[in-house]
Amino acid sequence: FIVYSELEKTYRIRGLLREFLVERAKFLRIDFQELRRRAGEWFLRERRYADAFEQLYRAGEAEAILAELDRENAPNLQLAQLSQIRLLFDSLTAEQCLKYPRAYLQYLCIQSTSGEPGSLNRCQAGLDKMQQYVECSALKEEYRNFLLGEIGVVRVFAACNNLEAMQEYSRRAAKHFSGECSHIIAHCREFTFGSPHLTYCYYREKGGLKNVEKELAACSGSYGIECGA
Repeated sequence: FIVYSELEKTYRIRGLLREFLVERAKFLRIDFQELRRRAGEWFLRERRYADAFEQLYRAGEAEAILAELDRENAPNLQLAQLSQIRLLFDSLTAEQCLKYPRAYLQYLCIQSTSGEPGSLNRCQAGLDKMQQYVECSALKEEYRNFLLGEIGVVRVFAACNNLEAMQEYSRRAAKHFSGECSHIIAHCREFTFGSPHLTYCYYREKGGLKNVEKELAACSGSYGIECGA
């Protein structure tokens, strides 16, 4: 009934036993939704976020996932987790986007650099949608400007390697932040915009290296708003 995989070093239940347990659970009227919710909460306490989000999503606890990812010290959403909750984020309402802006913008930020087919277009569409929600919202002006700054930061990621666009989005974000810095991009998360050894990312035309260096140096202050550098 139970098989051990030498390759994966895991135990698996054979189909026959699984079918018996499913039928037994139905007979006993076991609430699997509740079990998945409890499992998700346990995985959260253990900081096993991929497992936690999967169980919470299967339990229909979308709000719990969004709340966890909206915290100021939210777990870093890995690419491996993207497929598990893509449907969740792609179906958010305007109200949910404004209620959990950090969660949604973190998702868009991951999309901007995932390299998956169509991900950049989805990211751009999501940013346009989010910006429209924020600009038309009844949020306090200070908070509304802060969210517009966060949107600008994600646009920098989406425009990576386009130096002119990145500079413009950085300037806009810095203006909206008014001295503050991003909460989405933290000190503990790697970013390398404007690092001297990465000038090759933007050097595309022969004879233009000095101009690239000059432009990167001129805009280095704006890049600092991403993590308060």
